[in-house]
This record gives sequence, C-alpha cells and structure tokens, in this order.
Amino acid sequence: MKKCWNDIGVFGLAICDDLNIYGHCRHCPKYSEGGRSLLDREIPGGLIDEWTEKLTKGKKELADSYQSLVVFKINGELLAMPSSGFQEIISVRQVHTVPFRSDKVFRGLVNVNGELLLCINSAGFFGFNNIPEEKNPNPVMAVLKNDQERYVFEVDSIVGVVQIYPASITNAPSTVGKSPKAFTRGIFKLKENDVGIIDEVKLFSELDNRITW
Repeated sequence: MKKCWNDIGVFGLAICDDLNIYGHCRHCPKYSEGGRSLLDREIPGGLIDEWTEKLTKGKKELADSYQSLVVFKINGELLAMPSSGFQEIISVRQVHTVPFRSDKVFRGLVNVNGELLLCINSAGFFGFNNIPEEKNPNPVMAVLKNDQERYVFEVDSIVGVVQIYPASITNAPSTVGKSPKAFTRGIFKLKENDVGIIDEVKLFSELDNRITW
C-alpha cells in the first residue's frame, strides 16, 4: 500500500483533500488500513528462531550465573557444597567398623544400595570440637561424590538448596565457625547467618590422602 500520508498527507506536502474531512491522517481510514497491514504481514523467515534463541540464551546465561548449593549443618555450624557434589541424602545406616582402620575421621563402611561406601565422621574431619547446644535427634547421611569416589558423610541436618549469585560470596576469614579455612573458598549470608562454602576439590583431595588402603 502506498503511504500517502508521507507524500500528500500531514507527514508530506499536506495537500490531500481528505485532510479537510479528517483533519489529520491518523483519523483517515487509509492510515488505519496501512497500520493493520503492518500487523498482518508475514513474519520474515528466521525471525522467530532468531529471537527464540536470543531469549533462551539470555535465560540460560542468567541461570548459569547462579550457583546451586546444598546447605547442611554439622555440630551446629552451617556449611554448603555445590549441588553437583551431592548424590543422595539417606537415613542413618549402621556403620561397620574396620579393625585397625576406623578412627575419629574414618568411621567404617556403610551399605548404600548394596555397595559398601567409606563413612566419614564429619565433625572429626572438619575439626569441630565444640558440642552443639541442641543435638538434632534425627541426623542424616549425605552421599558425596566426585568423578572417582563416593563417600558417606554424617551430618546433623540438611537445611536446603539455595541459589546464590557469585557476587554475594565473600572471602573466608581465618575460621568459619570452627571450620578450618583450608576447606572453605568463601562465605555467604543465609538469614543473617554465615555459611562456609566447602571447596569440593580440596575436600576430596584430603579424603584421598587421609584414607588409603
């Protein structure tokens, strides 16, 4: 359709006879029809795919910018690890001690779905010597994993899964609660409480070094 409003209408020479009737092109049926034709025209090929990709990518980048952490409690102290390091949370199982091997860190073996896994005394491993004011009557066990190994950790409770933005993580002080700085790579606030983020690489490296067969 010829855009007469740009030629002889108010946006052009303003000599259209219909201006005497409608006063302005926006009131003219031809102008309205031209606007509808813009809405009715076919979408250029690939435009939908292009914008779908842009919007999806934007959401993915936003999601990727956050870190998913599992927050848990040991001896009253709050700690967290990336969700990818947690395989499952199980109820407390019987621990079978290993003669001349079990100690304050290595508790023994636990049967998890038919497989015997090494069970770690979390408080002993992290060096928590404090006795919490209130002991959780229903502790749990967390199965932690990396590419090579799986370990069972005794924890007081699982607080939950949180999504945090990296900018909210601050450097760990010399101690986070009673947890050695060697295992923490930062802290963040959860309802005004400091939560130490455990460096899973250092965690599994230390486990491999301390528990050898």
